[in-house]
This record gives sequence, structure tokens and C-alpha cells, in this order.
Amino acid sequence: MEDPSATIVAERQFGEAPAEPATEPVAPSPVSDTSPSPPGDDDTLPLRALLFRVLLIVAVLALGSAIFYGLFAAAPRLDTATAEQVRTRVLTYTPKPFPVQRPYRGYGTARALDATNVPARVSATVESVPERILEGATVRRGELIAQLDDRDFRAEVDRLDAALAEVEANAAQLDTQETRLRERLEIENEDIQIAEDELARVRRLTERNVTSEQDVDRARNLLLIARRARTQTQEQLDALPPRRAALNAQRQGLQAQRRIADRNYERTRVTASIAGVLQAVDVEPGESVQPGQRVARVVDPRIIEVPLQLPAAARAALSPGNRVVLRPTNRPGVTYDAELSRVAPEDDQQTRTVTAYALLNQEDASPNDRLAPGTFVEADVFTGDATPRVVVPRRALRKQRVQAVVDADGVPTIQSRPVEVLYPLRGVVPETGLADDQWAVLADDALPAGTAILATASSSLLDGEPVVPVAVNENAPEAAATDGAAR
Repeated sequence: MEDPSATIVAERQFGEAPAEPATEPVAPSPVSDTSPSPPGDDDTLPLRALLFRVLLIVAVLALGSAIFYGLFAAAPRLDTATAEQVRTRVLTYTPKPFPVQRPYRGYGTARALDATNVPARVSATVESVPERILEGATVRRGELIAQLDDRDFRAEVDRLDAALAEVEANAAQLDTQETRLRERLEIENEDIQIAEDELARVRRLTERNVTSEQDVDRARNLLLIARRARTQTQEQLDALPPRRAALNAQRQGLQAQRRIADRNYERTRVTASIAGVLQAVDVEPGESVQPGQRVARVVDPRIIEVPLQLPAAARAALSPGNRVVLRPTNRPGVTYDAELSRVAPEDDQQTRTVTAYALLNQEDASPNDRLAPGTFVEADVFTGDATPRVVVPRRALRKQRVQAVVDADGVPTIQSRPVEVLYPLRGVVPETGLADDQWAVLADDALPAGTAILATASSSLLDGEPVVPVAVNENAPEAAATDGAAR
């Protein structure tokens, strides 16, 4: 039979009775041990296991505590900060009034003051275009851009030269004829004088009865013949001035045609009317052109004019000579100093703007640094005399307020104050010592003199909060302004 004590021990150790073997029952041995087990043997093994488990847990806890206290003892000790040390360090700026001019903001598109479309002036065929005549090439005034076919115009000049030569020949012939007629007239005057003398002599002889009346009639007839010849010659001579006038008129007409023909012949050479840069070349050899058709466009980028649209309220302050700062929108950070040249007399009723013209001379600038025609620019026109104003960085403003640093019982604290902004100002202001290019000009009574403000307004610093102010100077980089104010 199975030992009951062994079954009980197995149940306590494993929690369940062992499965019976699948073998056949064994016959009991002849000698059977029926003596009972010693008392207490069934409880000895579980107590030892429990004791072992308890000791293991205590050892693990002791080891963990030792590691914790070791790490705690080795940790660095932090010094306790004072109240002043935990205050926020902020960069402050003390604004001071200095002379500034009020700017008026305007916008416009730059254009070349000298720019021209080179047209064809005669109807002809393009014979050739020089190889260097390409877009972007620099040309001199009078340089050839295109050569037109000039054969017809040359033939017209030759025809007019021949016509003028014929007129000159006729005029020379007329002069010769006039000379001969005047010579004949003198001879005929002498003939008349001789005839008159002869008639007088015959009459005297007739009175003395030496000659007859027939001789007197013959002498009178000779006188009449001489006078008739002189009259015909005088008529021919009087007809010469109208003929000469007609020839002069014909000559003048032909000369006018010759001048036109000369100009047309010269116009077959299409040349640049100004010095500059070729913006476009619109023709090629073999093309036909008509008078007025554009052949090329030349732009001189050295002198730039910018029509600026400014608020109509600025008209009273605008005058030629005002300083203008141009900022091209496609080149951030680049500025050009120009001058106001003139102001349009009318305002635009729809946009409520006035047009003013800024002139920029960039003859000494390199081509890469010049303001290109067609560039859209933003401009500030500075008007009036410089007036002392308080100027603060735009970053120091938040909701039309600045954060001043005031003394509260000996402790610098934050106190926000409302301010009135008169107008914005752009550009670096050397008098402030800051590198900002965005400024706000305040009203005269906006801040008391000597008031320090945060260089950069902060939304995390509240009124009454103590701070450690650090004044702006050369030793405090401006980049540090955001370190404390942005906290």
C-alpha cells in the first residue's frame, strides 16, 4: 500500500496529489512496514523554505538601500540661490530724443529716365544686322543697329543730282543770254543815237534846200527801225528775270527733294539715338520694315526715375530736393539714396494719392549694383526739418505699450506704460547704439526723460515682477536681448 505520509508531503509541496502511475498494481511485499513516521516530519520542509524566502527578500532590500544611499551620498550639492539671483535678467534701453525727419511711405516702379524705341523711318528690307547687336549689349550713340537696303534711295539721290545739274545749266545759259542782250541793247542805243543825229542833219539840209523831204523820211524810217530793234531787245531782256525766278524755284524744289532723299538714304542706317543697353532687337536680315516700326529698344540705366504714389496728406510737406530712400522689394537689405525731383499737380481721387518723382543718379555704380528699370520699390520720403523726437525699437512695443523698468523700494520692477506712436521709422539709427532698422517715433510726452524700457517686449514678464536690468552697450551683444525678455 502507498504511504499516506508521503502523499501528504507531496500535496504540501506541489499543491496537489501526485498522479497515480499507469502501471499495474504491485503485490505487497511479504514484510510490511506499518510503523508510524516520527511526529513533526511533515512540517519541517515548508518552514525551511519560508525562512529562506524571507532571508532572500531582506538581503535584496538591504542591497537596494545600500545602492540608494551610496548614490545619494555621491550626488552634487546645489547651492541655495538668493532672491536677487533668481530674478530675470533683461536687456534695457534708455531712449533719448534726437533730431529726426518724418518719412512718408510710398511705392512705385523704377524706370530709366533715358529710354527709347529705335524705329525704322523708311520702307525697306533689312540687309544686315551687326553680330554684336544682341539683347543686353552696350551700344554707343550713333552706333549701327541695322542696315537697310539703300539701292533705291541711292538712285533717287542720283536722279535729283541730274535734275539739279540741268537747272544749273539752264541758269548758266540764261546768264549768258542776259549778257548778250545787254550788249545788243547798248549797240541798238548807239544806232538810235546815230539815226537821231542823221535825221537832225537831214532836216537842217532840207531847210537849206540841199536835200528833199524823201531824205528826211528815209532818215526818220531808219530811226524807227533802230528804236524797234531796241524795244525787242528790251522785251527779251525783261523776260529773263521771270525765267530766272522759275529756275530758282525749280532749283529750290529739287534741292528740297535732294535733302529728303539724302535723309532717306541716311535712314537706311538704323542707329542708336542714345547710349545705353539694348533691351530688345526686333528685326532680322531679310525682313521688311515700315516707317514707325520698332527695330530695337535702348535703355540707359544710369539715371533712374521712380514715380512714387504717396498719401495725399503728404502734399503740403513735399518739395523738390527732399531725401528719398528706395528699397527694392526683390533685394532685401539693399537701399538707394535718391532725391525728389518734382511733384504732380493733381491728386488721384480714387486712390487718394499724390504722385512724386524720385531721381536716382547711379552713373558711378557698377552694373550689378544699379537699380534696374522695372523694379518695384518701396520708398521713404523724408520731409520737413529735423525735430527732436524719442525713438524706440519696434520690438520694444507690444499692444501700443512699452515695459518700463522702475524702482520699487529699491528693487527694479516691470511696469507697462501706454505710448502714442506718431509714425514708424526705418533704417539703422546710429544715435541709438542699436543695430535695429525698425523704429517707432513717440510723442513728446510718451516717456519721462531717463526712463529705461525693455529692448524687447515680453509677454511672460508681468507688471510688478522684479528683474535685473542690463543696459544696452557695446559690451552687451544685442542678441542677448531676447535671452531674458523671451522667458
